[in-house]
Amino acid sequence: MSIQMDFKFIDFLLKYTSGKIEDMPLYHGNDVSEFIAADESTDIKCICPNKKGVSASAIKRLYNTLASDDKINLSGFGMMADGEMIAEYYKEPYKKNYRHVSFSMCKSVISMAVGIAEHEGLLSLNEKVSDIFTAHDGVFFKRGMKDITIKNLLTMTSCVSFDEVGSVFTMDWRRAYMSSDISFVSESGFSYNSMNTYMLAAVIVSRTGKSVMDYLKEKLFDYMKLYDITWDKCPMGIEKGGFGMKLSLVDMLKLGQLYLNNGMWMVDGEKKQLIPKEWVEESTKMHVRLGRNNIAGYGYHIWLLTDGSFLYNGVFGQNVYVNRDRGIVIATTASSYDIFPDGRIVRLLSEFAACDSNFKPKITNNIPCFHGSVLKKYMNKLSDMSPYAANRFREYFGLHFGIEYKFDEYAGSILPISIQCVYSVYQTGIKSIKLGFKDDILYFRVCENGILYNIRLGYKKGESYIYQMLEIKGKSFPIAAGAVVAFDEDDKPLIKIKIIYLEEVGIMSFKLMFEGGKLILKTMELPGLYTVAGKLSKEEYIKKKNYKIPIKNIFETPDYMKYKLKKVLEPVVTGRADL
Repeated sequence: MSIQMDFKFIDFLLKYTSGKIEDMPLYHGNDVSEFIAADESTDIKCICPNKKGVSASAIKRLYNTLASDDKINLSGFGMMADGEMIAEYYKEPYKKNYRHVSFSMCKSVISMAVGIAEHEGLLSLNEKVSDIFTAHDGVFFKRGMKDITIKNLLTMTSCVSFDEVGSVFTMDWRRAYMSSDISFVSESGFSYNSMNTYMLAAVIVSRTGKSVMDYLKEKLFDYMKLYDITWDKCPMGIEKGGFGMKLSLVDMLKLGQLYLNNGMWMVDGEKKQLIPKEWVEESTKMHVRLGRNNIAGYGYHIWLLTDGSFLYNGVFGQNVYVNRDRGIVIATTASSYDIFPDGRIVRLLSEFAACDSNFKPKITNNIPCFHGSVLKKYMNKLSDMSPYAANRFREYFGLHFGIEYKFDEYAGSILPISIQCVYSVYQTGIKSIKLGFKDDILYFRVCENGILYNIRLGYKKGESYIYQMLEIKGKSFPIAAGAVVAFDEDDKPLIKIKIIYLEEVGIMSFKLMFEGGKLILKTMELPGLYTVAGKLSKEEYIKKKNYKIPIKNIFETPDYMKYKLKKVLEPVVTGRADL
């Protein structure tokens, strides 16, 4: 995911801080508003890892390392060996029946669609994009635009300036792309940009006469029994291509196994070549040499690692790691601070695959399989509460229950800003909150946008989260919410509340501290956007020349701007009791 900041985006941030978001022309496209549960059935055989020559204890150690790291915020982990499932974990409160946003991981799926279409003679990699979208309603092509080929889109070497941030302010993404400037940034010309993938999706639609989803369902998904996948669309009704896809952990593993099988899949007891073997080989070859940390280079929308493996990668920890030498596929979903494949998650996967002691001769005795299990050890500490949790809440905070606390300044939101931007469901900020018990259920009542949200909080041992649906501006979000009594550095009691968006990269964390008739509220979303933006400002892959205001300049501005950003991204405010 590339992120650049021009004057429009600076204006967006300033207006958001001032609560004037309604003044901005923001377009996100057509997303799936209702919740669609993931298909829990699977045709993948489950087997003990030791029987496949992979150490069960080594897998458990790897999972524990990932699950215990708060900066990784793991939600799901799965592994296949020789085409069979040997591990499938979901960290509480995540479960098998929830899909997960893939971010850029789905770029590799678009590459698959292009490979199928090329094999069918519907397109050629040397074809000029301008010949497919001729003039596009009379748009004047900038210098260099006529030279961009489909292969340039696949290898991220188009160097087109129009990117994801620009798409938020634009209705017709094809027109904006074709009229964009070209900014060459390096000898290789590599410039990571999701709009390249979007244009590939537009090519598929143009040449097949079908939506990307319909084309893939017919050619790929139905054969592989990949069901209930969703893919958000642009304002003009084309799949976003480089992001917007939700699929299950098992779906991700299958798509990795497909390439490990050189594009072949078992259909009704017979092997069927779903993707041409030549395309699999070509798309996993190095077309752009990068040489940074564990990243060797880039193929056709596929990352190539220095250990010889390849990767489908999405920001914040969405990964499908394929190691041909070991015959394994590993998938992760997370809400981490990993931006590109040189993050901690992928390094740990590579280290696991590199260790010979993790791969032993196959054992045939019956050892328990880890399929579908949830390790309790590294769950959130919410589950450590005593059976008398309700009394504990009342003891410390009983005087404050049932009282509404109102805020005169921006107090954060129940919905992470990152999710607000993805779906254009912008919030004006929390205006008031109230805590209270009813029939032994702890409620967190939040007023935002003039709407009262009654969120039930898990707080008991064995019920640390309560699953529910949150309806925000016509979109359904499955969430899990919980609360715990904690203490600050001065040993004063406080309440910690977590709202976890189960299909998204987004966790809202609230700290409530009561002082007399006042409530001090600290709101933070994870991953923290301020930290993420700082990391992005240092990423060479997303820097472009000739941009009006690069992202790094946000962090070189006067302290006042940083203060304003902090006030929005990590607000600490005081509310007054409305008695």
